[in-house]
Amino acid sequence: MTIKCCCCDGDMCQGLESWHWQCPSCGYEASQFDVTINETSSHALMDEASREHGLKTLREGNFRDLLALIREHVPPGRRQLLDVGAAHGWFVKMASERMDALGIEPDGAMCVKALSEGISLIEGYFPDAISADAKFDVITFNDVFEHIPDIPRTFAACRKHLKDGGLLVLNLPSSDGFFYKTSKLLKRAGSASAFERMWQKDLPSPHIHYFNPKNLVQAAEKNGFDRVSVASLRSVRHEGLYDRISHISGRGKLHNNLVFVATTLVIPLTGVLSSDIAVVILKKNSSARA
Repeated sequence: MTIKCCCCDGDMCQGLESWHWQCPSCGYEASQFDVTINETSSHALMDEASREHGLKTLREGNFRDLLALIREHVPPGRRQLLDVGAAHGWFVKMASERMDALGIEPDGAMCVKALSEGISLIEGYFPDAISADAKFDVITFNDVFEHIPDIPRTFAACRKHLKDGGLLVLNLPSSDGFFYKTSKLLKRAGSASAFERMWQKDLPSPHIHYFNPKNLVQAAEKNGFDRVSVASLRSVRHEGLYDRISHISGRGKLHNNLVFVATTLVIPLTGVLSSDIAVVILKKNSSARA
């Protein structure tokens, strides 16, 4: 079987698992997992309350930094923003302070909760659930782009729904990150759990892709976007860390405690280690066909 790289069009080869593929030319990695959002069996593996608590502090801190980055590249005034895969609606709520922000989210349970808290949200998949003629100044994907199977179709949809000169903001895990590289070393040493966790194996929305900033920009330029800037965000904070580690069932307390201790020891070094979260800001190329 031949799989083509979505970044450089090179032939990919099998990686560290039967489901894992990698491109020897540009370093892009992919899985062959299925997305099972809204299927009860896959959600049963997670404690959603623990997951939410574990993520909230990290995400809200990063969202403040991300909004500051976005404001550096948009003209002043009230701008229209679409957040794809808005989940709990935390980013939409924060962005709404200065922008007309709307979220779109396919997970029905997430939508019910966010709507009950007054978040401006549409249930469904992008782009099918929004009006065909809707246009935005900014489209964001916060830990979402890596879960979407069809990358060229997604780029095309973003071009269609962005205004001329509009920004596409991709905030996602990076294969250049310290924790991801460590998980691959552990996998090669015979311990697969960290590597599987990085790919969110068996969860409702596993990772389909692992990019780094360089090959992601390469994929974007091939699909009608220009690079504006590349940055990074914090990938771990102490508050909520244990809940973030332990929200997946099937792993014992000893395993969770060992991971918690090891990660806690690394936190003071994260300022000098390669971040596991990259932000790539792109601009719609006006010469590309919508």
